[in-house]
Amino acid sequence: MTRLELPVLSNAWVAASSSLAQQRKARKAERWADAAIGDLIHVIEMPRWRFDLLHPIDLVEEVATGIGYESLGEATSTLALEGKPLARSALVRRINESLSSQGIQQVQSLTLSNDEVQFGRMRWMPDNAVTRIANPITNDHTILRQSVLPSLLSLLSANQHHELPQRVQECGEVVRDHSNRWRVSWACAEIGTGFTGAKGIAQALMRDLGARDEVSFHAIDDGVGPWIPGRGAKVKVGEIFVGEFGEIDPKVSEKFGLKVPIQAGEFDVEALASAIPDPLL
Repeated sequence: MTRLELPVLSNAWVAASSSLAQQRKARKAERWADAAIGDLIHVIEMPRWRFDLLHPIDLVEEVATGIGYESLGEATSTLALEGKPLARSALVRRINESLSSQGIQQVQSLTLSNDEVQFGRMRWMPDNAVTRIANPITNDHTILRQSVLPSLLSLLSANQHHELPQRVQECGEVVRDHSNRWRVSWACAEIGTGFTGAKGIAQALMRDLGARDEVSFHAIDDGVGPWIPGRGAKVKVGEIFVGEFGEIDPKVSEKFGLKVPIQAGEFDVEALASAIPDPLL
């Protein structure tokens, strides 16, 4: 049997009609046992096969189920709250709409990755501390990703049996220095675009987001990042660097098992929010 301490299942948690006897009866029906009963804490013993009980509130829900939700009565909230989207939601939606309008399919990949995919293959250095998984079940998922682009390249690698062109984009969460951040990336496996195609997507994205300050492009040093030397650029809006784009170096593509030309880019959503104010706010 496993023990779990539970603060008293007060009327505020379950129901005014729920007596201690009813609570004990409900627990007995679920093959639980009271190891002790106090004024403030119940110590509950439950079968070891109930591995789904991880938190005291799980016991509250079990008791409510045992008593019967139809017996708990009805109550309406005394506090009215108006829901509203997060400030980031509007920007994420506009980014997705801009890239989708350019014929790039939106996807969603795992936030789990590993050092080789995130840094070794991409030739990127870690951005401050890397958040590692304490007990990973596979060597492929040992850290929380810091960039989205490696996930897209892995996706293209897994879909080589499909016809070209393949154009995918994702706006998702990453973890840098143990803090959640949002980044957007695209990757296009196609012939005949290269750096020019990546620059066109970046310019269209800046236009659709309503960049008011001057948008400038700056060369990336050779060997920094996954780009072919001379075919990678950073994007600066005003005085803020917001992202980078370019043509993927074939040496990087080969590490993912890819043998087709790929142009791609990745932008920091928080940097975009700082550099490009929402025109509707």
